[in-house]
Amino acid sequence: MAVQYMRRVIEKKAKFDIMKLNCVLVAPKTFIPVLFGHASDDKFIQPHHSDLISESYAGDKNIIKFDGDHNSSRPQFFYDSVSIFFYNVLHPPQVSIAEKLEKYYDLGDLKLGSGVDE
Repeated sequence: MAVQYMRRVIEKKAKFDIMKLNCVLVAPKTFIPVLFGHASDDKFIQPHHSDLISESYAGDKNIIKFDGDHNSSRPQFFYDSVSIFFYNVLHPPQVSIAEKLEKYYDLGDLKLGSGVDE
């Protein structure tokens, strides 16, 4: 049901049918950095699919395997790896903790540490 819905949405917006997509054929022509993650006991999408795509992938790649099945909770090290991957690929600007808090709490003209006796 969900796959058919996504198939229709992708076909409408991207103009291709995901059921005709062969990732192994496209992977050698793809250079966008990628992180593959796969549960070792996944029966819905078996781990050898990720292995085949990863082996033929032309760009920077990393594959992370972890215990569990298709719907298992992901271990913390997987989320840590995803965070590191995003950091390395996206190169976010360095922002201090004070700046993060000011933006998060929308302090306006009030600055952290203002009004504190020095």
